[in-house]
Amino acid sequence: MNFLQAQPVDGHFAEDVVFVFRYDATSPDHPNNYFVKQLARYNYLNLYTTKYSLGYSLELSIANAENNRISAAVKMNPKNMDGDIYYQNLDLSEVLLPSGFILNLIVKSRDAIRQHTFSDLKIGDNNIVDFSWEENTTLDELEIEIAGIDFYYTETDKEQFHERIEAINQFLAYARLLDFNYEKALTVNPEDTSLLLPNFFKIYDLERFATMLDGHEINFVLPEEIQKNQEEKSRKIHALLRRLKTLYKQNADTLNPAITETDFSRAAQTLIGVQLDYIALMRESNHLYEPVFLSVVRIFATPAEWLVCEEALTQQLLLKANIQFPQPALRQLSRTLYSAFNREADTLIVREKFNEAEIVAETATTFCAAYPDTDCELSTFHKMARIKYGLFDAYLRIVVSAIQNNKPDYATQYLVLAREYQQTNSSFIITAEAVDNLYEEVAWNYLQNAKSYFDEENFDEAANYYHNARELYVGVNRDTYLELIDQQIAKCLTN
Repeated sequence: MNFLQAQPVDGHFAEDVVFVFRYDATSPDHPNNYFVKQLARYNYLNLYTTKYSLGYSLELSIANAENNRISAAVKMNPKNMDGDIYYQNLDLSEVLLPSGFILNLIVKSRDAIRQHTFSDLKIGDNNIVDFSWEENTTLDELEIEIAGIDFYYTETDKEQFHERIEAINQFLAYARLLDFNYEKALTVNPEDTSLLLPNFFKIYDLERFATMLDGHEINFVLPEEIQKNQEEKSRKIHALLRRLKTLYKQNADTLNPAITETDFSRAAQTLIGVQLDYIALMRESNHLYEPVFLSVVRIFATPAEWLVCEEALTQQLLLKANIQFPQPALRQLSRTLYSAFNREADTLIVREKFNEAEIVAETATTFCAAYPDTDCELSTFHKMARIKYGLFDAYLRIVVSAIQNNKPDYATQYLVLAREYQQTNSSFIITAEAVDNLYEEVAWNYLQNAKSYFDEENFDEAANYYHNARELYVGVNRDTYLELIDQQIAKCLTN
């Protein structure tokens, strides 16, 4: 709480104040805790040391005073925010500003003291509050004390915060992919006549990414230097892409190229390489960038997308290679691509790279669906089932290993992934019992670490680990240790 000095009523009051938001373990469900927890989670900070502040000016003016009632105009003007208000070095203060505030007033007269609480006051607005005062007391005899200010957030505030986090992750993911694709574009030689078909797919993929990049809207203000840098990189990749397309067209128009089965095989290996390179980059990057990466990694997510590519291939190359009836050639190419991606998925399954295998197998499924065939449909279905079971089991094995190596944070991260994966693929993986049991084991691991920190009198870390244990136990509806944990958190906070 922020307490302001009692002031005699003289018609107007104003003061500059700073309010600090930090985690309050005595009221874990208080809405203000939510954003402190989110900032700690996204920035990998200690929950009990994470904080941010809001500076503001508060004005209270008497608008009317008669018949023992006072109407006052209250206005709060936000000034600046400070502290842990950044994510990936980008300012979040715009979405951390509360929706409103709560004002507590104490009105003192000769014979009485009254407290008045006014909720749902809007920041930046002129809010009118109304309260009574004692009879037979003149206005000059009153003192008004602003006893406290509190803030509140709404569900809309939470949504806007997460939308901003998501928007930042999308921007950073596209920035990473932009650098990657520009470097990749520099290696394409469109004048190599022996690689006309593989180069078609390389350029097609670069154009596909450039279209996605152009369609990505940034709905927040970037720092000027970052904005200029991003615009310059975008300009450069578009200029390079125009050059590649021009040179490629010149060669395709003048060389009367021949397309053979060897070219189909080379094209298949090129497309597999494009996809695996994207996957490798995704694995090296922040996991929160994954939604954007997956949209780029899935080079042909549907048969319709592949048919669009077929049309471009027909116009740019096949007709110029004197293939008057391209449909049989396209069917053959599609079968070649299906077989190559299917074999690659098998290789990745053997190596227990189930995430990569799932993406590659999905692409094989697209080529199968473009020209349906019973054998390939059955094969891809059974392959996907093997992958999903393997991936789920791999998540659980990582969790067990993390527990054994006393890494509960790492274990929790993969437990979340395992639960989400089981829920998404419940037709293959029916029960979540294995996940729930491991959640209990990780919670116990947190509890043991908390006790060690407590014994070492490292109370901040102890409280953090007790808190994590509590959240996991609550998540699986286990209340055996909750009372003990709450007692220990209280002890940590008093030391």
